[in-house]
Amino acid sequence: MLFIEGTIDFPTEMQSEAIVKIVRDPRYTYSRDELDSFDLKQDFEIRPALLNYCQYKVTPQLYIMKRLVGGLEVVRELHEQGKLKYLLEYKPPK
Repeated sequence: MLFIEGTIDFPTEMQSEAIVKIVRDPRYTYSRDELDSFDLKQDFEIRPALLNYCQYKVTPQLYIMKRLVGGLEVVRELHEQGKLKYLLEYKPPK
């Protein structure tokens, strides 16, 4: 789940666009249908509630399996290190 400004297909600010580009990198083979997003501009109470909930002070944010991965800088670093692929493509045992 991406908490961004705009949508996955049309992010409306630079950091949201950057994080979307990273998670949509064609080298990642997860199903794109599995990637959801929430537009932080839809509800102005969500951003402060999200920041308070996770105690993380920046948006956009990426969550995988209901856990915070991080904001743009963390996601970019994981991507550059090759670690984001594992997180995005991981399938928990049933």
